[in-house]
Amino acid sequence: MLNVYKGFVLLSALLLTACATTQPQLEGRPGTDFTIDELKQRAEMASYAGAHRDALLQYQQILDKEPDNVEALIGAGEALLAAEQHLRAENYFERALKIEPMNLQAREARALSWLMSGKYSAAQKSLLNMVDDGIERWRMWNALGVVADVFGDYSAAVAYYKRALLLEPRSATLLNNLGYSMMMAHQYVDAEATLREALVSAPGDLRAVNNLSLSIAWQGRYADAIEQLTGVMDAAAANNNIGYVAYLRADYLQAKEFFKKAIRLRPVYYVKAAKNLEMVNDKLLRQ
Repeated sequence: MLNVYKGFVLLSALLLTACATTQPQLEGRPGTDFTIDELKQRAEMASYAGAHRDALLQYQQILDKEPDNVEALIGAGEALLAAEQHLRAENYFERALKIEPMNLQAREARALSWLMSGKYSAAQKSLLNMVDDGIERWRMWNALGVVADVFGDYSAAVAYYKRALLLEPRSATLLNNLGYSMMMAHQYVDAEATLREALVSAPGDLRAVNNLSLSIAWQGRYADAIEQLTGVMDAAAANNNIGYVAYLRADYLQAKEFFKKAIRLRPVYYVKAAKNLEMVNDKLLRQ
């Protein structure tokens, strides 16, 4: 059986920067002794370009000179977080917080490292402590939304993402996360509108397209849902996914047709659709 939903809340959405497909190397003569300010500028430039490895190297050079430099500790942690090295990132944030226990960025980023490592309860507790302190940061609200999604509290997730969007109103990531949670909370019309808005901000975003197609399918507009997926997903997988939504809607005859089409499109090895077809046939027999 195909689980349509799990995995759609992408934790990488929590990061400030996305991983670049290519990471430009910084120029500089071998053995050049840069000042702290120069290293900081180079680190910030590398982070902006998505060259997280280079950013980490610059921050480490600062720390070689000043081991208790909180800004460099947080910067190194953020670079590791963006590179999805969550445990190493957590170590840097912990070091920063020993020096400045109430540093907002370090508190937030440590909670993100916990979240991305699967320490959901610890992350939620830390983030809610920030809320109690009256802090307003979009990553904080987004992270709380992701935790709520993980725990299946989709109404709370919707509220958190809306708070985040007050601070980052055009964020495609936040709009996609909000649309996903709305869909899971059975707010299909609102989910569709929100996901279409996400695609205005980020045309062609695969996560948003996929979630949009599911929100449309949940409204029974299967042809429109398939059309959304055309060109961005394998046709057999698209028919299988939309067929599974039809199955969840108890539209068994329509689901059967989607699963049969998925098998026709990939008859040799598309096992998922075959299992789903067996499942829907069993439902029809019981009826």
